[in-house]
Amino acid sequence: MRGLAGIGDPRGLDILLEAAQNDFALSVRRSAARGLGRIRWEKMPVAEVLPAQNQVLSALIFVCADPEWIVRYAAVTGLESLAKVGKSTQYNLRSQVITQL
Repeated sequence: MRGLAGIGDPRGLDILLEAAQNDFALSVRRSAARGLGRIRWEKMPVAEVLPAQNQVLSALIFVCADPEWIVRYAAVTGLESLAKVGKSTQYNLRSQVITQL
């Protein structure tokens, strides 16, 4: 999971979303949450970016309630990265991230 999370390829988005929210292993959830913040949005078709960013936002907000602190920490860093990207793509996304943080 670390490898997939580290490369930021948007083709792995569904796997990262599923793992961050549902995997039994905290190390997998942590890696996936971190990876959600590293997605390279410029490699995704423009029409798919905003819906995908909203999915990532929802997943990271959900992961912020994980019982393990290290997973929550990874979700917060993912949210921070998403806010930086959201600054240039959509104001509403960025404001939701800031509210969550």
